[in-house]
Amino acid sequence: MRPTPQKFVVAAASTLVALAGAWLVLRSRVAGSIDIVDQSAQVELVLLERQVAPRGLGPFALRPGLTSLPRETIDESTVFRIFPLGPYMQWDPVQYFRYKPHLEERIPFPQHAGGEYVRRTNDDGYREDHDTPRPRPDVFVLATGDSHTDGIGENSESWANQLERLLAASRPGASVEVLNAGVQNYSFYHYLASVERALPLGPDVVVTLCYGGNDFVEVLLLHHMFQHTVQPRRTREYWDGLRKLDGVHAPELTQVLYEALYFQRFPDEVERSLSAAAATCAEIQKVCAQRGVTWIFAYLPTAYCLPWPELAQERAADLVALGLSENDLAVVHRLADHLLAILRDRGVTVVDLREPLGEMAQAGEKRPYWDEFHIDVRGQALVAEWLRPSVEAALVVPR
Repeated sequence: MRPTPQKFVVAAASTLVALAGAWLVLRSRVAGSIDIVDQSAQVELVLLERQVAPRGLGPFALRPGLTSLPRETIDESTVFRIFPLGPYMQWDPVQYFRYKPHLEERIPFPQHAGGEYVRRTNDDGYREDHDTPRPRPDVFVLATGDSHTDGIGENSESWANQLERLLAASRPGASVEVLNAGVQNYSFYHYLASVERALPLGPDVVVTLCYGGNDFVEVLLLHHMFQHTVQPRRTREYWDGLRKLDGVHAPELTQVLYEALYFQRFPDEVERSLSAAAATCAEIQKVCAQRGVTWIFAYLPTAYCLPWPELAQERAADLVALGLSENDLAVVHRLADHLLAILRDRGVTVVDLREPLGEMAQAGEKRPYWDEFHIDVRGQALVAEWLRPSVEAALVVPR
């Protein structure tokens, strides 16, 4: 059994892993246990307010900007009602929330070298040790994603910065930047907003790293908000059942199992999730094409959906505890298959990381994930290596 993870606050309606409009977990900065913080009433109230708002009036108007996807500006008060954010986050009119600039925080993390790492942000709140380059560098790649891109580790260890070093090594004398715009708690709408915010900087390529373990359920909160609909209601017994789970660690729950559980309980949400993901991806492709920017979509699977031998016993026990079957868990793969097929059909460059990671698992190699299921330093390096060919190919295409 793995050691007790870094403290997680399990919030039954907002946070690190957005659970279909009921975010489930918030990473704390200190070690400890798992707490349940039920904020479902606040989220349901916000969605109900949106549902009954007069159609065609101010709040329902499309947000001015680059795209036609139904979206709205979410005011600061509402953002902090539905996303219980830590003091290191701030409201953003485009991205809803993002890191504050000029952070420098030591995060206890026993598995990391030295037992901790530094979370540092630059002048624009990006996970970089230097300010955002202006004027634009000779080669400029924008990296978007959630906490797996943000990184559980030093800025220099992220796949974005490791990719930057790989690209720079083959371009002596050229200025190269792979800007890490990843932020924990992000999903598809945030990926789109991150691109919109950064496009004026003039990237050559945008890479989005989607995480299958929770992105498909996370997209639903903002989807329901912007559609003025209410998500399926989780009963008190539902949340009480999660509190009483014995032996299921918070990382497994938030990094994949809640997604599978949610779609098992509310199967109609599966198609809604795919539609929302495909629609936001269409807008990312559209806004990138308008600027002549190549967009690359990469898919990162959860370790739980790959055949790592050391996870087999614990995985089987977790599925029993939650009343899930292998078929319930496989819905994550099916959603990925459908989304990647849609994107390929649209001409998007897709990098499916299930293939190399699946080969590693089949070969019995050590999994490149921390015990709490984010990719580790080795995993970040592998993602950079696997993305490099597609990025290099995109960079030789004239803009």
